[in-house]
Amino acid sequence: MAGLVALQMHGVGMGPVAAQSAAAVWELDCKPISGEARMGCVARTTLISRGAGGTALRIDVVPAGALGNADAVLRVFLPHGVALNANLGVQIDGGEVYKIPLMTSDRDGVTAIQFIGADVVKKLRNGNALQVTAVTPQGDTAANSVSLVGLTLALDSASRLMEP
Repeated sequence: MAGLVALQMHGVGMGPVAAQSAAAVWELDCKPISGEARMGCVARTTLISRGAGGTALRIDVVPAGALGNADAVLRVFLPHGVALNANLGVQIDGGEVYKIPLMTSDRDGVTAIQFIGADVVKKLRNGNALQVTAVTPQGDTAANSVSLVGLTLALDSASRLMEP
């Protein structure tokens, strides 16, 4: 498989393990859950802007049960410059458009959060690309795409690490 996972575990005496891939790098960020004998994990990928050198888009996939959440969660982080009164459009391989509301705006940018069911997680696992579309304050459409290659490996690794 072309996608690789960078594993980062906190509080367990293990530093980050770097992985590179031309297709995608999905980072698995795991932390011990207080009072439990298991880890809580988040699969994450970041798209860096070529011109500005900053983060253009970050996607987190939080597996069901990872952090006390019943369903899986899709979190999308964007820099400032999107219309706060508009939803993000998210598509897997150009399929159905899922509308995700912007939930927070802070000094680092804006965040959209959406609970997703097992059917969407399955589409993410089997997909090739995730397209994210936002509306600018001027009404223009801005779109980015991230590779889903490596996400399945990250989520499978998370499942193993989250077992008690």
